[in-house]
Amino acid sequence: MSHAASTSGRSPRHHRWHLAARLLAALLGGYVLARACATLLTPLLPMPQSDALMTALLASGAIYAAAVLWAFSVKSVDRAIFGLLVPALLSGSFALVMKLSGVVGTGL
Repeated sequence: MSHAASTSGRSPRHHRWHLAARLLAALLGGYVLARACATLLTPLLPMPQSDALMTALLASGAIYAAAVLWAFSVKSVDRAIFGLLVPALLSGSFALVMKLSGVVGTGL
């Protein structure tokens, strides 16, 4: 048993589940957030669609990396999950509303 596990009163199994939850939040939540941001960003950029798509995809790589780092830097697993889920849902919702209303092009 590690020192951290013995001092916090929680079992090593508890810490493994927290690590697995953070890893899942980082990988899946980061991907969803990066994809939603790229989908939102593509039609908003003032450049030809092919250039806007490439720029949004490059930016999504940085967003994904930042999301993974953030998921492991917050204190609680709940905050990691909701901190990635809420912006992803907002970005995806805005992109969907823009697409359905016909305000901008189709994007990704």
